[in-house]
Amino acid sequence: MPQFRNVREILRVGLGGAVVVVAFLLPATVTLLVTVAGASQLSLSAGDVPFTVSFGFALGSTTSLLLAVVFVYLLPAALANYLARRQLRAAFDLDVLRRAAVHGGYFYDVLVGVVAGSLLLVAARATAPFAVGFFVAFYGELVTVAFWSRGVSRAIPDVVDAA
Repeated sequence: MPQFRNVREILRVGLGGAVVVVAFLLPATVTLLVTVAGASQLSLSAGDVPFTVSFGFALGSTTSLLLAVVFVYLLPAALANYLARRQLRAAFDLDVLRRAAVHGGYFYDVLVGVVAGSLLLVAARATAPFAVGFFVAFYGELVTVAFWSRGVSRAIPDVVDAA
């Protein structure tokens, strides 16, 4: 068990990690809110929408979804690099993020982590009435983070060794 000797350092690193998470999730959230929420506010019937508008909406929403996925996809690598260097700007190191983004093992582990975690969260929701859902949800988080950490250690081993 860790000894928790330097609580201030633990809090500083934790708050920095929260800043990194917000910095990566905020653009994704804003992008999705602008396209999805903005389009859902329109009150048009199916016959009133010309092809160009529907095509533009499909293209814009697909682009915004892919942009949001890119930010979420790079989050584990950004957090690992921040933890290794203990500097906020390290989370935005383009060389490290590029190496992680193009690595096949990183892609596989992040994708499998998201899918496995999502399936376990669905199972947690189904088992919540039996007081087991909390444990299934916790296990889902552990599985997701385990896959993500394996992907990070494959793609950017120098960062993991520095931590």
